This record gives sequence, C-alpha cells and structure tokens, in this order.
Amino acid sequence: MVFGALTVPQTNDFGSAWNAGMVISEDDSQGLFKVIAQQLEDARSRDPKFPKSNEKLKMPYQPSMEKNEDGTKTPKEGEFLWVFNRKTTRKVRGEEVKQTPPMLWDANGSLITDLADVPRGSEGIIHFEVRCYTMGSGGVSFFLKGFQIAKLGQSDMPDLQPIEGAEFVVNDGGAPVDVESVLSN
Repeated sequence: MVFGALTVPQTNDFGSAWNAGMVISEDDSQGLFKVIAQQLEDARSRDPKFPKSNEKLKMPYQPSMEKNEDGTKTPKEGEFLWVFNRKTTRKVRGEEVKQTPPMLWDANGSLITDLADVPRGSEGIIHFEVRCYTMGSGGVSFFLKGFQIAKLGQSDMPDLQPIEGAEFVVNDGGAPVDVESVLSN
C-alpha cells in the first residue's frame, strides 16, 4: 500500500473519505482493466444516458509517478497507481447519511477493531466494489470495503520514551501526574 487513510478519514476540499492507494504493474493491472471494461459495458446497457466514450470519464487509476532529483515528477513506465475510496457520508434520498469505516481484517480473516493506523508500506488485499457513476462527467470508482492485512508496514511515528522528570501525562482523569510515580508502579 502506497498510502492509506483506513482508520481516520482524510479531509480535503471535496469532503472526507477513507482511502488506500496501491502501485500495481501494468501486467498485473490487466484484470482490473477488464473488470472496469465489463462494468462500463453493463452501465451503458442499463442507462442510455451513460457516456458512450471513456475519453472524459474519471477512472480509479493514473500512471504511477516517480520523483526526480529536481522535485518534478515523471510517469513510471509500466506501473499504475490505483485508488480506492469510501466517503464518510453519502446522499440517500436527498439526505446525508454517515457511512461506517472500511473493515480491517488480519491475515487469518479475523476482524480488527482496535488498530489506530495502517502504516504506509503495509501489504495485503484490498476488498472493493466497482461503481460507475454519471455525476459530473461520469466515471468509475473503486468503493473501498475493507483491507486484509498480510504484513503491517513500519509506522512513521518515532519510538518515544518517557521523559524523566516530566509532569504532563494524560490519564483517565485528564489531570497531570508525576511520570516517576507512573514508571515506578
């Protein structure tokens, strides 16, 4: 996984969403391209208003980019960045409805409910649903349902140690406590 906001949604100008991105080789992407083509064919047969051309449609992939020494980015030959999203809210009959976060499972398929973060570099299987839409110029999205973790990546958080003599510690009561007394217990 190249990036992900699987436990805490990412917020931008367009709203907030849980998301994940994976770089997949062009050869390994062929199955995803076939699934998209089939979904587009189905959408066009169901909805005569669905765009007939893929030219202006938004897709859930783009060329993978690599950063050059001067800070510019160039497409990386033979690789695609695939993006999976799940908005925090959606409209149902004109009303905003909150969505639940994507599910997380361990390598054995057991549900994980207490993981604070899924770090960059984690490996696993993204579970998703392909959705075609006509809003705006139309397109295809990969609706993020969950992530099964095969290998947890390294956290970006530093390895923090207690500060000797410090007084500010958040505990259940929210009042500062003496670290020495906490460490000596």
